Amino acid sequence: MNLFYSHYIICVIFSQGISLLGEIKKAIRQVFNYEKWLTFCALMYRKSGVDKSVRENTYVISLTSIPSRIHKVHIVIESLLTQSYKPASLVLWLSEYNREGIKVLDRDNLPLILKRQMKRGLDVYFCDDIRSYRKLLPSIERFPESHIVTADDDIIYPKDWLEKLVKVHSSNPNFIICYRGVEITLNKERTALKPYLEWPEYTQKNEPSSYLFPQGGEGTIYPKGAFNKELFNQSVFLNVCLTADDVWFKSMSLFNDIKCVKITEKHQDFLRVRDSQGDDTLHFVNNIQGQNDVQINEVFEKYNLIACLKSKSL
Repeated sequence: MNLFYSHYIICVIFSQGISLLGEIKKAIRQVFNYEKWLTFCALMYRKSGVDKSVRENTYVISLTSIPSRIHKVHIVIESLLTQSYKPASLVLWLSEYNREGIKVLDRDNLPLILKRQMKRGLDVYFCDDIRSYRKLLPSIERFPESHIVTADDDIIYPKDWLEKLVKVHSSNPNFIICYRGVEITLNKERTALKPYLEWPEYTQKNEPSSYLFPQGGEGTIYPKGAFNKELFNQSVFLNVCLTADDVWFKSMSLFNDIKCVKITEKHQDFLRVRDSQGDDTLHFVNNIQGQNDVQINEVFEKYNLIACLKSKSL
């Protein structure tokens, strides 16, 4: 009997090992081949990735990019064009000139692969260089009756990414919906904010809260009417929140008394485009160099947002 169970245990361990090995191989293939597969799809697919026939409760996916990523952004866009839930529009915002007036992109000479995606529903628009704010502000102005879903240009989104966001938003139509976020935390005296890197992961699934700070990279729905006109105050956000659009968006939602909802208990970390996280990224500037705290404190002080938070329950 003992010999039988010994053999059984060995077989189970062996089969589990084979299964685990298969998952490891699958993960390796995903990391090393998925970008090439999406590039192939971008070149070969003909099916539209948007549904422009939708007239009510429309969702517009909006993102921006920079010149150094213009030849890779098609990878991200392809993952957005193949969503199980089709948006009404998919918009890429670019700037032909940077903030110093230097021409950095030629609108008449975009990569061929982007032009192919434009035939399948991608819209490419040009606007002034307002940094990462381009992913949201111009889309709110262009699509005032739509819900804007922001995406980053260095993340490969799973096929059900938008579907999951929309499902939660349908039950919380007036709130901001996100995949990832942390909990804004005050000191013991509740007179000041704790440092940003000490804010814990927000784990209350599907619970609207003013204390939830969305980390927008993994995807966020901003419903129509979530902001007032102060959102567009460039003289403020380009001064006090130059590299922290998430800080500004959260501050303006708090200023307009709009709560946020996280759709999962745990953080979502989607696959990133390789070699996209250099020393010039916003993550490096804001988190590694500590600029988030500087910008958070400035904007919270300007709009008296700590007092606003203290009046809200967690």
